[in-house]
Amino acid sequence: VEGLYIRNNSSHVTISQPAYITSTADSVTFSITLTLRREGYGITSLDSYQICHNNGLESELFDIDIFLPLKEVAVLYDVSNATDSVTNHLMNNLSYDSNGNVIIGERDTLASIMIKNGSTTPILYAYNTSGEYQAQANIDVSYYDFVKSDTMDIETFKTLLDSQAGIMEVINGARANINKTSDIAYFSPDYANIITKGVGFTYAVLTFTGKSAEVNGEGDGTVTIIKIVLIESYVSPSRMNVSPLSDGQVNLYSADSVATRDEALTKKTITIDFANSGVTYNKIENFDFVSTVKDSSGNPIMKNKYVTKNSVSWEDGRYTIDNITITDSFIRFDIETISNFGSFSFFDELEVHYQLIIENQEGESEILNVIWTTINITIRNAQRVTNLVWENSDDDGIYFEVGQREPYYLVLSSAPSTARNNNVA
Repeated sequence: VEGLYIRNNSSHVTISQPAYITSTADSVTFSITLTLRREGYGITSLDSYQICHNNGLESELFDIDIFLPLKEVAVLYDVSNATDSVTNHLMNNLSYDSNGNVIIGERDTLASIMIKNGSTTPILYAYNTSGEYQAQANIDVSYYDFVKSDTMDIETFKTLLDSQAGIMEVINGARANINKTSDIAYFSPDYANIITKGVGFTYAVLTFTGKSAEVNGEGDGTVTIIKIVLIESYVSPSRMNVSPLSDGQVNLYSADSVATRDEALTKKTITIDFANSGVTYNKIENFDFVSTVKDSSGNPIMKNKYVTKNSVSWEDGRYTIDNITITDSFIRFDIETISNFGSFSFFDELEVHYQLIIENQEGESEILNVIWTTINITIRNAQRVTNLVWENSDDDGIYFEVGQREPYYLVLSSAPSTARNNNVA
């Protein structure tokens, strides 16, 4: 090995000089030792070296592939750049191998995300680290959309990851999606965002391929980690507008203070537009009617609430919500008064909430208020007639002139003049 030396093109490793082992007439066998410098721990770099001789001969370049083995991956919703597009997201610590086996990791990763349709949601990735460096991986994404059938409803689809058979259905379904497209959502080309484009559910199957810790042993030297994210894209009301705007101020009479002929003055029909159509969740359970008025002790005046298919009432309620009609673009209902229970007037700020029933991190159902609007309600008691007076009477009562041929009239007047129905018949 006299005359042989190593040309090291790497600043991350040290390479020993050739150590003689054996030789023949036309060959020599020697060894060299490559040692990663401490400051090179965790880096990823493709370096090289050459074997050279003093006579000027040089070998080809030999690669020095420096890497941090890929052991763990986390997909994360970028909360620091969050918008109001994300309604809910859940985390777990699960990964999967190519056979659908569950791998329990040390860090949480995105398991499901509920996003408003037509929005862009930022996504981050985290890998196992060494010091300030982290492992690297190539990313590939394919999708498995929900399609309703005789054997697949949405509840079954959402629980596919609860069994290995279901996991493999998702993985194989995504693999069979040759075009790697979805009608619901997709990742941007740089995988930095989820973009929603249709209403529904899809599983995004993210495959991460990196260098294995067994790269110098058997196998092809790579490791594959699969992450699966359930994406829901839905349409929410973009606004809740009382239409017309003047109906946000409601003035009514209590039902027990007016005559039957004036019952129209005890009811008001309200329409709240969503400012968009196609709202996904539009059942009675997606709305809440909140009376905000309280007594001097801070307790609600209108107490326990009772909700039926198309009406809402309260214990000690001064009014009810009736004839509720809900479509994918508006909600309409009647405010019908009952009584002020002895008070001259009653005022309430009624909040109409649009809400979703979501699953929280503990797996329990939870109500999430998304958007709401306020209606100001004033209910007054109508003044009633309290006195009738015979206009043609004196201290002795009503009188008639005997023998007069002209007709006499009995004239009555009512008081107070501001009372409802103050005409006399």
